[in-house]
Amino acid sequence: TVGANFWLTPFMGLYGEYTTSMGSDVVSDAGAGSRVSALHEWTEIGFDVRRFFGMSRKSNSLQFGLHLSEYKFKVPGDDNHRVSLRSSGLGLHLLTRIPVAPSYSWVFGGKLIPRVQHTELATGVDLSSGQVGESTRVDLMFGGEFKMARQNQITWDVTTSFEKNQFNGQANLPDPERGAAPKGVSVENSFFLFSLGYRWGQ
Repeated sequence: TVGANFWLTPFMGLYGEYTTSMGSDVVSDAGAGSRVSALHEWTEIGFDVRRFFGMSRKSNSLQFGLHLSEYKFKVPGDDNHRVSLRSSGLGLHLLTRIPVAPSYSWVFGGKLIPRVQHTELATGVDLSSGQVGESTRVDLMFGGEFKMARQNQITWDVTTSFEKNQFNGQANLPDPERGAAPKGVSVENSFFLFSLGYRWGQ
């Protein structure tokens, strides 16, 4: 993950972040147990408003705003069992920072994208699970920050992300296990991420 925050004032700023996977794979043909390489990518840009509850170094703060997020799941273009996916949408986010010592703060936050635009991208198979009905994503995170100095911090966090995609109508291909094309397909996608990083500021 790489990212940056640019504060126009102490109370208003912009940010961007990019995350990618390395060396990941997924099951391709469930019957044969074969696997195929996969790539996960998250891109996010947003606008933040920040409020401080006091003037001391241990004052709590609250950040909230809007963000545009995109998730991509990519498999080789000639795979005959998997399709690539893309989910994007505009959402709300909130983050609270609670200092408990001059050198450490707890951080809690969440994100909500009430309307996700979900797309299945054809590879070696042109699969459609149906017409996209309604898709939603929710993220929750907690973590902490170790302040080494004003310009240097060590950060950690645990994030869970949940996305649900509801399709209407009938899929265009049969289910490989049941042999019939399903109707009203519902897909739930969850991630649990642990992050350990370094922040430099000027």
